[in-house]
Amino acid sequence: MLLERLLSGDADVAVVSAPPDRPADTARFTLHHLLDEQLLVAMPRDHRLAGRRTLRLADLSGEPFIVGSATAEDS
Repeated sequence: MLLERLLSGDADVAVVSAPPDRPADTARFTLHHLLDEQLLVAMPRDHRLAGRRTLRLADLSGEPFIVGSATAEDS
């Protein structure tokens, strides 16, 4: 884990993310906002969430997850 490498001194900097319900430990680490990343989700047109312009990750709770990719071309 990257944060463990920071604590052990094996790394000086780590780029990490954390879900809202489990934020990184600010008592042990100095955190700086780096960027907001746009994530896309694909679903059938008749899916219950298909008509929404935006979703929260929590909206997808319980949905079957197939695969993620770094770029749209990887699909």
